Amino acid sequence: MSMRITGGSERGRRLRRTRGKGLRPTSERVRLAIFSMIGKEAVEGARVLDLYAGTGALGIEALSRGASWADFVEAHAGRCQNIRETLRDMGLTGLGHVYRARAERTLDALPGGYGLVLIDPPYDQDP
Repeated sequence: MSMRITGGSERGRRLRRTRGKGLRPTSERVRLAIFSMIGKEAVEGARVLDLYAGTGALGIEALSRGASWADFVEAHAGRCQNIRETLRDMGLTGLGHVYRARAERTLDALPGGYGLVLIDPPYDQDP
């Protein structure tokens, strides 16, 4: 599945392909709807937390739309590496950090101060 960033400075750029059992990336259409609903004021300059990051699409979308920082939390090592590579490819490396951890076990260890928290857990898991 090919996925693109839907808005902001990286609009139209493709995310790295990621496959795997249990991976259900947030579609372009859903991301566009989410960011249209919350509005640019909620994103611009915000510190963002992307829990259950998967491909990192939600956090990268936020960075593209003007967020100042994004923390990505993902338990799968390969997906974490994929997010890091996507950030590098898009020149966003200095604007985010990827934590390899289970979301429900790492919340207390995160720096906090988030203006926007994006949570898209797998279907078979409660947030």
